Amino acid sequence: MSISIGKTIKAPQELVNAPDKTGSLQQNGLSVITFCLHTQGRKGSYFLKDHLLLYVKSGNYKVRFRDREYTVRSNEMMFVHKSTLIEYDKSGEPGSEYILDYMMFFLNEKLLEEFVQFAVICRNE
Repeated sequence: MSISIGKTIKAPQELVNAPDKTGSLQQNGLSVITFCLHTQGRKGSYFLKDHLLLYVKSGNYKVRFRDREYTVRSNEMMFVHKSTLIEYDKSGEPGSEYILDYMMFFLNEKLLEEFVQFAVICRNE
């Protein structure tokens, strides 16, 4: 996937005001931003300041970083490490009027460290 990149968006900060955003929540190191749009293809790039868990409810979201390409399809999710520049190509499903519905969970380092500590405690019980 070779993408002609214009302005690179810093995520999650600049996505909070995105025109396709349908909702957002920010609390204690977690930012959740939801999107739902009609598209046959939209390309661009993000610089991830936090870790990203991308969940696609419907549609296709192609992600490229570090010379690898992944496609996240309906009812799939993907984790991407922070401090990564990703290029994307997102599109809706043809049979659903090209609807793309997805959620982006941005997790800061402190939240992940607390989760790992919790997981270790639970495993040792």
